[in-house]
Amino acid sequence: MAARRVEVRLTARQNARLRERVKALTKREGLSERALADKAGLSVGAVRTVGGSVAGPTLGTLLALTKALGLQSVDELLGPSATTLLANQDELEGAVGEPTMTVVMNSRI
Repeated sequence: MAARRVEVRLTARQNARLRERVKALTKREGLSERALADKAGLSVGAVRTVGGSVAGPTLGTLLALTKALGLQSVDELLGPSATTLLANQDELEGAVGEPTMTVVMNSRI
């Protein structure tokens, strides 16, 4: 069974915060964008678009960055506020052509 791509819907403010957090954490770890991308198993383009894309990052991208930056949870990556990530079920069902479930995440990796 092929893995499903789950996009995370963030507000413009959350996207901006995510972009700044990734930059700050990357700098804190002493990594370049390329080094972060390699460590996370992502393309440099994927790292550059985090927080800047209207569509939002995928859950897999957030998890990969969380691990690569040495964080314990996606909550830490997204910032100090409580985090609830909801995937829009209707859009997902339309994209994959079959019923999907809503993803609610507020847990540790």
